[in-house]
Amino acid sequence: MERDIFDQNISHWTNLSALFAGFSMTPDTEKSRGVFAYGKPELTTRETEVLSLLATGLQTGRIAERLGLAEITVAKHFRSARQKLNAATREKSLIKAMRYELLKF
Repeated sequence: MERDIFDQNISHWTNLSALFAGFSMTPDTEKSRGVFAYGKPELTTRETEVLSLLATGLQTGRIAERLGLAEITVAKHFRSARQKLNAATREKSLIKAMRYELLKF
């Protein structure tokens, strides 16, 4: 009888390991937001442009004019970049972008 329980446990663990064979430790939500496994964000070219122009001191309206975009579009690019950087404010997002060497001047 003890052998049956042992065999059942082995079978159970074999099934679990097969179930999690392709499991990634990075949640899908993190992957879809463009975050590397080691924490460095993967920004789009436009997000990098917007952050770089924000770092020079330009406001959203001026950035929109310079890039030929609507102001709301610039705000959306910034919000997306801020989420990828996991930053609560504009200043913190710029600090993190500088730390990761993501800004282009």
